[in-house]
Amino acid sequence: MLDIYIVLEYNIHKVNILDKNRQKFTFFSLASLILGVFIYLILRNDTYFHAYISEDIKSFFYIQTDKNFFIDFLKYYFIDFLWGLSLVSALNAVSLLNNKKSILINSIFTIFSGLLFELLQLSGIVNGTFDFIDILMYAVAASIVAVININKFKEY
Repeated sequence: MLDIYIVLEYNIHKVNILDKNRQKFTFFSLASLILGVFIYLILRNDTYFHAYISEDIKSFFYIQTDKNFFIDFLKYYFIDFLWGLSLVSALNAVSLLNNKKSILINSIFTIFSGLLFELLQLSGIVNGTFDFIDILMYAVAASIVAVININKFKEY
């Protein structure tokens, strides 16, 4: 009887950990997606969205940049990091996350998604400019999430 109780308690503890991780991944996915969209809409004036907005509203929200490295990094590269973070976090929230392998698969899928998107931009199928640093940002985001969560498995 004691063995059944220990197994049951272990499984309940494991389910609670998975649910908490799922909630954290969902939060990080939504937060990074919203922040990425906000930065994209505020700092970029060459988007489809801006074509439908009046000049008064554009001038109110758009931040003028005169070759500021920090703003350019936010505008062109950090957005890809945030979107990569959002994608890998969403994949981890949806998947069962019961082992290190699923985390690595989700990270690799995120990196290949970024690569595919950039290659579609290079070929002209998708509007945009190919940039190797964008792929690197997806890889960094996926790697950070993988390293943090693989270390979490060592704790359990």
